[in-house]
Amino acid sequence: ARTMMMEARANYRNAITAWTDLVGDITVEWAAAHRIEVAETSRRLHDVANVASFRMAERAADGTSIYTHPMLKRIAHVQKLGPAGETLPLIIDDAFTEIDRESRASLLELLTEASLSQQIILLTQDPEIANWARVEMMTGSLSLIEPSAHTATASASAETLVADVRSAV
Repeated sequence: ARTMMMEARANYRNAITAWTDLVGDITVEWAAAHRIEVAETSRRLHDVANVASFRMAERAADGTSIYTHPMLKRIAHVQKLGPAGETLPLIIDDAFTEIDRESRASLLELLTEASLSQQIILLTQDPEIANWARVEMMTGSLSLIEPSAHTATASASAETLVADVRSAV
């Protein structure tokens, strides 16, 4: 009986640790009391992710860019890296410099769609991409961080523009 009690206690501790890793400081009681709202929110998030996945697959099938498939693979890969199925931010550093304008526009649109289910951080010194990011920022589909005149004189790399394509969820 003592062994069973010790085993049950160890299982309880492991379950509490797993719960805390999964949801942080949310209590089991709160989760049980709000299970309907949690389930509805989860369903909505899955619906948004499914729509984004469908749009991305549609774009890959249209053959507009030889770069689309590798980008989709990278996005999918990063989505699987986080602990407990969490997505990690995808950081792209000036990856579009050697890509033609049509393909670049297609990839930027793809990134915007992918951002519905994942954070994407795009670093660039390309003026065309910076202009695209400024327009998209006005629509609310991304956040933009640009160097100020003060930081531009402080560092040669301060010309890099950061576009945080954020989730619309």
